Amino acid sequence: MQRAESYYRPRERGITLVEVMIALAVVIAIGVMGFRYVKSSEDRQLATAVSIQHLKVVAAARDYVSDHQTQLVGALDDSVASYLTDLIDDDYLDAGLIRDSGQWVNPYGQGYQVYVRQGADDADPLETLVIASGDPATPTGSLQTVSQKLGAQAAYVDPGSGDLVSAFHDTVPYSPADFGISPSNGSIMYFDSMSHSAQVSDYLYRHSIAGFPELNTMETDIDMSGNNIDNIDTATADEVYAKRFLSSSDGSFFVKPDGTSELKRLNVASNVTAGGDVTADRLVITGVREEGNSCSPNGAVARDSAGKILSCQSGRWQAAATGVPSGMYGYYNSTRCPSGWVKANGTNGTVDLRGEFIRGWDNGRGVDNGRRIGSFQQQQVLRHKHISPYSDNSDYHTSMNKWGTTNSRGYKGSGESDDDNYLGYTNDGTNYDGRVNPAGVIGNENRPRNRALLACMKR
Repeated sequence: MQRAESYYRPRERGITLVEVMIALAVVIAIGVMGFRYVKSSEDRQLATAVSIQHLKVVAAARDYVSDHQTQLVGALDDSVASYLTDLIDDDYLDAGLIRDSGQWVNPYGQGYQVYVRQGADDADPLETLVIASGDPATPTGSLQTVSQKLGAQAAYVDPGSGDLVSAFHDTVPYSPADFGISPSNGSIMYFDSMSHSAQVSDYLYRHSIAGFPELNTMETDIDMSGNNIDNIDTATADEVYAKRFLSSSDGSFFVKPDGTSELKRLNVASNVTAGGDVTADRLVITGVREEGNSCSPNGAVARDSAGKILSCQSGRWQAAATGVPSGMYGYYNSTRCPSGWVKANGTNGTVDLRGEFIRGWDNGRGVDNGRRIGSFQQQQVLRHKHISPYSDNSDYHTSMNKWGTTNSRGYKGSGESDDDNYLGYTNDGTNYDGRVNPAGVIGNENRPRNRALLACMKR
């Protein structure tokens, strides 16, 4: 039994030593992991402190620039200046900011500077660069963390490559050289502009920021939950879905439940373009143009002062086609021709129709030979004879009135007696006007009953 006990004791010691070694290794590994975790946590906390302090300097610079905008624009005039001392002296920086040997520094030991620049044009925004310079002797990952916490307008100089790096951009949209500086490796900077007043966040900015279009870009749908969007100047969209569109004043435009639209009134100060038909109860054209004046483009529509529709044809305002060709004659119950017509008085290429009857052109029929279009023809009486029972022959008037003596009221022909006439003739009717014939039918021309109208020609 004693041998057995001595045999097993060495084995018991060996097992205990191995276990101790394993336990030590585990403890060491846990310790290393714990150290790294603690170190990482400390780095994150330090990066948070750096970013918070940097934003405090940014906010102070923003307030200073906002309060002194007029003075800065006049003083800078296309130049850059440092304003950290002004921020301190005017109490824009709180007293909790760390000082080291008279210099304002961050927890990494980097010294702050605040630069403000103004472009050549006074309308250019005032731009600010808040920079913490110097190698922070911290891992690059901590600088990335600071940049992320500061937001899209922050950047840092990579300690390894010396490149300007942003956590949000492939290429930083501003340059420290614009502010006349060349920052050292590890430097942290934040660009700001007077065109906005909100800190970088996941919320949309109220104003545009030069070089940061993503700050005004919505990346998801918006549910207004029944609330309004007011005072829109121009809305641009591929498609708009709505139950109805109403005018804020009188509901002049709406979409019906069946999908059709009704437009009661459209007031447009510029152009309206339609890809299809436009149907309306009436179209009121307010643009007044003068017929014959130059115009552009062809196809445009206007009206003259009297309301006649004009269209732009071959670069000139002309009356819209009405089926009346140029050169056509017409008669009007007016002393003036309508717009687009001229009086047919022998001028402006017209024939003189004043006081004339119109006769159709013979055009080869043979009734009125030898005529040309627009030619004048004198009046004419068709050949005819008057049959009378009277004569100068003495054999026939022994018991009758002499030739020339009428049977009515004793009126004579050419004289008391026409016995001496070789050819007898009748009276011209002048002395019979209103007696034998109705009043007014005797005169200087042959004519039918008529009315006087103004003859005009279409230009």
